[in-house]
Amino acid sequence: AGPAATQRRNDQGTSCGDLGLIPPGPILLSKQQQVAKPVRPGVPPRGGDQQESEQPGNLALVRHQLVQRLGQADSAIHQIDANSRYRPGCLTTGSHKKEPGARVRAACRGEVFEGAREQFAETEEWLAGEAAGLRHAELEEQLGVRGRELMRRLFQGHLDLLAGGEERRDDVAGDDGVIRTRAEKGRARPLATRFGQVTVSRIGYRSPGGSNVHPLDGVLNLPEEKHSHGLRKLAAVEAARGSVEAAQATVARATGVMVGKRQLEELARRSAADVEAFCLHRVIEPAPGGHPLVLTFDGKGIMMLPGALRPAAARAAAAAGSRLATRLSPREKNGRKRMAELACVCGAAPVPRTPEDIISAPARKRREKKAQAVALAKRKRKPREPQARGKWLTASVTDDIPAVIAAAFGEAERRDPAHQREWVILIDGNNTQIEAVTAGAAVRGVTVTIVIDFIHVVELSTGPDAS
Repeated sequence: AGPAATQRRNDQGTSCGDLGLIPPGPILLSKQQQVAKPVRPGVPPRGGDQQESEQPGNLALVRHQLVQRLGQADSAIHQIDANSRYRPGCLTTGSHKKEPGARVRAACRGEVFEGAREQFAETEEWLAGEAAGLRHAELEEQLGVRGRELMRRLFQGHLDLLAGGEERRDDVAGDDGVIRTRAEKGRARPLATRFGQVTVSRIGYRSPGGSNVHPLDGVLNLPEEKHSHGLRKLAAVEAARGSVEAAQATVARATGVMVGKRQLEELARRSAADVEAFCLHRVIEPAPGGHPLVLTFDGKGIMMLPGALRPAAARAAAAAGSRLATRLSPREKNGRKRMAELACVCGAAPVPRTPEDIISAPARKRREKKAQAVALAKRKRKPREPQARGKWLTASVTDDIPAVIAAAFGEAERRDPAHQREWVILIDGNNTQIEAVTAGAAVRGVTVTIVIDFIHVVELSTGPDAS
């Protein structure tokens, strides 16, 4: 290596590129050593070389230093191959003994965030130029799209920075307890986030017959599937508000990410995996004295495929014939629904109610009474109707009515193990529900008050099935 190459190594230190094989530091050459020439035996030196010939040990010293540097370069090659913190094109300076991952992150920071800087510069130029004539609605929409792209590039840059600083380890083991002895850098996987899709690059540890292990996945707490936890949370919130199709459209509008219907259903299902454990460990504030414990149950018919019906419903659907060709007749059921049982446990402040509160007057008087009730409630600081507190909800289309009611009784007993509060059961008059409630109260030795929904009572007592 000539003086120019030596000077370049001294300025830049160790590199992952073309000059990274020789560690930093100059070779100690004096001016005479740089131009020293071998002296042939029996040939007297020329006048200009008289001073150089007076240094007989210079050539040996230079040879010794070159051999030493080459040995250090060979060690550097093995170190580069063994550690994932070196990335092509990233320069590191300083000693190898102090936080090599931090040095790589500091040196590569400018490179990994270059895309984010370009996006910001393009957005700034767009705002100063083309966006000048846009209305605020168009500006808001287009700036939102460009802003998401900027956030995506920042996210990607951070992931690349982590990948550049990841060091190879010798103690990585899988769930089977076997140490993974082979390491492979650059193992990439996609990750769909609320800003768009990014790529996570990390070291994969392998062993014959064992699954791959990626420690960086655990550091980042990456999900098993492609979609991030933030996208999963958004999908679950929107799916609970309405249909899956509506949730799919809302997610696409909010993030620009298109999630398939089946994938969105799976995301919502994964988000609900720990609901039961959360409810069991949730601390409910003690209810004020005199507040009853309310349990309410109801059923909801859900359209099902013929193969998913319960046996009784399947037989009824097969035996039933349509009375009308184009539609169902009154009170006729098509037999394609499966009943899901819903349950709720909560506390409520008792509020006396009158028959007029249940049987409403005509629309105009109802509005007037509602306005009067609101004004009265504000003056007395008292709720107009019972307010549920500390609600616990559950529903199942697979469990039958007794199983769901038993789970609700278990939650109620967790809140009132000594049975000191008044238990009130609100149901719609379903005989199966009444039987399950009576059996559950008898098993736990608690006295309950059963309240049947007035509307259902009127329907059952005045309909064609009334006896």
